[in-house]
Amino acid sequence: MWFLGAGASASAGLRTAGQMVWHFKQQIFCAENRLSVRSCPPLGDTNFRARLNRFFTDKPGFPAPGSDDEYSFYFEYAYPSEQDRRAYIDTMVAGASPTQGHMALAALVKLKRLQTIWTTNFDKLVEDVLAKVLGSVSNFAVGTLDAPELAEQALSDEQRPVLIKLHGDFLSRQLKNTREELRAQDVRLRRSFAAECKRKGLVIVGFSGRDNSIMDVMEESLDGGKGFPQGLFWIHRPDSPPAPRVLRLMERAKELSVDAHLIEVETFDELMADLLLLFGDIPDDIRNAIAESKPRLTPANIPDPSNSFPFIRFNAFPLIDIPATYRLVDCEIGGTSDVREAVEKAKVDVLAVRTQHGVIAFGSDADVRTAFSAHKIARFDLRNVDPGHLLYESSEHGLITNALTRALVRGLPLRCAPTRRGWKIYVDRSRAADPKLRPLLQAAGAIAGVVPNSAAPWCEAIRIRFERRLNRNWLLIDPTVWIDVVNDTDDIEEPGHAPDQSDPVADFIRERSARRYNVGLAKLLDGWADVLVGAGKDDAELRALGISDGIDAVFKLSRVTAFSGRIVR
Repeated sequence: MWFLGAGASASAGLRTAGQMVWHFKQQIFCAENRLSVRSCPPLGDTNFRARLNRFFTDKPGFPAPGSDDEYSFYFEYAYPSEQDRRAYIDTMVAGASPTQGHMALAALVKLKRLQTIWTTNFDKLVEDVLAKVLGSVSNFAVGTLDAPELAEQALSDEQRPVLIKLHGDFLSRQLKNTREELRAQDVRLRRSFAAECKRKGLVIVGFSGRDNSIMDVMEESLDGGKGFPQGLFWIHRPDSPPAPRVLRLMERAKELSVDAHLIEVETFDELMADLLLLFGDIPDDIRNAIAESKPRLTPANIPDPSNSFPFIRFNAFPLIDIPATYRLVDCEIGGTSDVREAVEKAKVDVLAVRTQHGVIAFGSDADVRTAFSAHKIARFDLRNVDPGHLLYESSEHGLITNALTRALVRGLPLRCAPTRRGWKIYVDRSRAADPKLRPLLQAAGAIAGVVPNSAAPWCEAIRIRFERRLNRNWLLIDPTVWIDVVNDTDDIEEPGHAPDQSDPVADFIRERSARRYNVGLAKLLDGWADVLVGAGKDDAELRALGISDGIDAVFKLSRVTAFSGRIVR
């Protein structure tokens, strides 16, 4: 079963419970101080939030900031009548449409991988998407506070998928959203939820755990270790640690030998997109419906540099194209270290790793055969790059990263080396006067030399990382300074990490790093983009090996980084 909280609808443009609390606080604050809401700073302003908390902390009877009953208290205080609360919810959900995450959820229902969905949300996003994917509202059941018998019957029959709305929806006459109403949670729905938790597993996503009526049921459902027989999985954002009661629930579940896990995921959409990668039997009509749903990324114009609004520039450069296939060699060889040893022994220019399917490699066919001919090649074939294997530190991810590093430095006065945290690319000091490095020289002021009062050579460098996020491939660039020392531990790159803080090397690194923020860092990113892509070019094709036969690793890199700014709706 799945349990959806407000966070599952956040990407559809709906406020989460936490966001609603800040909105209620703002309204009450402005009303009591006779201020216009328009005159207030944005609710994301940390100083304004602190001011709001100070204002309410001094008021007797108000809950402490971050307490479990903030949502219900402030909702009831801001909108004392049920009619006004209904009107607020109605306004809030107007215009929301299902996201790709909702479409993926419906796809799991269509594939019979998911039968029961519980939610505390008021919106109709899940109903809308189920009707679209399943073809009709008659193909699934909905249980609400107005009709709990529908939920009981659907759960008993197990003939149709069922969505159960524990707090009603915005058309229900029985909205549950204040302290008294939450305490009086419908007994029949609560009993059904507890019974199902005792015989099925549960995935919880987008729910803070600050609704005591729901948490009471989950704790009861542990049933001395008999509950959640297929596991209990609580999904939360990395920057939103679970509430204390959630942590206690999960700890107690583990003590009772329940298969319980806290799992960090950035967004509901990203979670569902990653889950769909695990299934190869998704019909084309569902894939098309997901593709046509509200996209997670939308085209946007590059910000005007003269605009005074502070857009945020990222250090992620889009990889427009990456290799589509590897050479697959099925042979009798051990692990990746054995593969590396075979390539070195054959003295060929081949990039290769071991996977469960065999050796995957980039290189000319003749060189690949030479490297592995002694290991009884049974099959010499092609294998498609699986995007799902690029989402984590897999063998495929490592091979693509190595190939990308080679492609970035090929033909340029740069060198590369592995580190404990990935790869670094640095200026070849013997070629520091090369005209191809001139953009970097202009951005950094100097790109190589000797640390003052020291014999340690230094040069400009970048740490790089390949990542696949939001269904796109990215090159992450982190400008740094590399100090060439005899026993390079790689920690010397980091300001403040040198063994002796009074050492001239550490002082040099801190001095250069101190100026690398905002405009200075943007210039460095531009300088490296001009070196890697080419001055005046929007993108460039990069080849790891430069071969004309076999399988080369070919990338297309854009010089326009990702950026973020306020959406104008």
